[in-house]
This record gives sequence, structure tokens and C-alpha cells, in this order.
Amino acid sequence: MDIKNIKKYQIEYESLLKKYEAIVLNEELSSFQIARIIDIVDSFWLDKLNIIEYELEQITYDNDCFLLSGVIYLDIESNEHYSYKTLANYHFLYDPLHKLRNFFRGVKIRSKKENIDLFKRTYKDTLKVLELKKHFFILPISLMVIKDEHSHVEMIRNFYLNSLGSFFDKEFTSFDELFQSFNNYDEIENSLNPNIKEALLIDDEYIFESIETFIKYYFKKRDMLYILDVKSEIEQFSMIIEMQLMQILDILFCSIALNLSPACKNRSELDTNVGVRPDAKTEFNRTVKRS
Repeated sequence: MDIKNIKKYQIEYESLLKKYEAIVLNEELSSFQIARIIDIVDSFWLDKLNIIEYELEQITYDNDCFLLSGVIYLDIESNEHYSYKTLANYHFLYDPLHKLRNFFRGVKIRSKKENIDLFKRTYKDTLKVLELKKHFFILPISLMVIKDEHSHVEMIRNFYLNSLGSFFDKEFTSFDELFQSFNNYDEIENSLNPNIKEALLIDDEYIFESIETFIKYYFKKRDMLYILDVKSEIEQFSMIIEMQLMQILDILFCSIALNLSPACKNRSELDTNVGVRPDAKTEFNRTVKRS
């Protein structure tokens, strides 16, 4: 079984994106133009979902296939793709442009210059990936797997709440119960599982002195310091863990649904968030099958 249509779609997708090259690279590119381009990209894929799903199901049956995850775009200029290419028979990627759709939904979010710059970088890198179409295949992974986005988010969030107990060696039946259990940063830090605490305070860039400095750094780096004024300290902590963990759970969900092996750029993040409980992937697999 060959993926001849998937290969053909890579060529067609490259041609589609090149039609908008002058618009994207223009200094006056607007967020509304970007939103329109993302809509066009989604329409391109929606017409082809059935064929893509069929070919992917056939090729994953007796081949080792990777889903490159954990990044919005693959930095081809820095040769990041070589380490992935040495493993597995086929390598699939989330459509990078589709993954950016939430960056351009709200008016305030859309207006941010850094979001527009991110789209430009991602657009250019996507074209470079498409030049390697014999080695890497961009697919509408989220469109293939997530048929009801609201139900999907609810399922992931419920699993997140169940998994959060491993952070504190305690089960929580609701977010209200979680938020009422801690009054300040010190209580959070003192209650954390030692292994989790160490993983949170030591990352690729810094060694944080405390959970408080970790939380404030996280929101400052993302230009979200206003969160410190509107959320309680446990809500701040939960928000950070939820954003990180839900990304990993989403990767696992898509990988299980499509019979792909997740390959994450930031492996430590996967180990920290999912590897905390040895049975996490098994439990998540059961959750996916029930959905």
C-alpha cells in the first residue's frame, strides 16, 4: 500500500501556499488576512479527509510511523529534521498553519505583532518542509481526529483533573475542590510530589528557586502577567499545568486514534507531564476508546 494521494496532496498544498507568498511576506500583512488564509487551508484539507484517513490507516498497519509533535513548526534551517528522519518508515506532521488558528480568533489576540511574526516564520518553514515532501508529510491531524471540539476539550480536561492527583498524591473530584485546598504558593510547593517539584523547578533554561518564581516567570515570558492579578495562586499554578498537560494529552489522543508513535521535540516535557504515573498512557488509551 502506497500513500500516493497523500504525496500528491503535499504538492498541491505547496502550490496553494505559494499563491499567498506575496501577501504573507508583505510588511502590511494583517491578522484578518492570516485568518482568511487559515480558513482556506482548512477548506483544502476538509475535501480530502476521507482519502487521507484511508491511506493512513493502511500504511500504519505494517509500518512504523511517527507523528512529529510538541512544536508548531520544524526548524529546517537548523537541520532539526535529520534526527527524526533516521527513525521510523514514515513521518507525519500536524499542519503548522492549522495549529495557529487559535492565535487569530479574538480581536485582542489577533492584534499582537508577535503572533503575525510567528505566522510568517511558520509559513516559510512549512514551505521548506514541503520541499522535503519525500521524507515528511504534513497532514490535518486535528481535523482528522477531533470531530467535536467542545467534547474533545471536555474529555481532555476531565482526564487532566484525574491526572492532577499525582502532582499532590491526592485525588480531586472537581476544580472547586482543588482551588479550595491551597491558599498560597508555599502550600502548593510543600504539598507537591518531590519528583514533580524537581521537574517543574528545573528546565532547559533555568533552575527556579521556588514555585512562585516558576509561575511568575512562566506568565512574564508569555506576556500574561495580568493573570497574577485576576487568579488565585492555585488557579495560576493549575492554569500553567493544564496548558502544558493538555497539549501532551492531545498528542497522545491523536497518536492513539491514528496508530502513530508520538515523537516530541521536548521529550522532557512529555516525561514530566505524562510519565508521572506509569499507567497514564494506558488509562488515557481507555479514555480515548470510551469517547
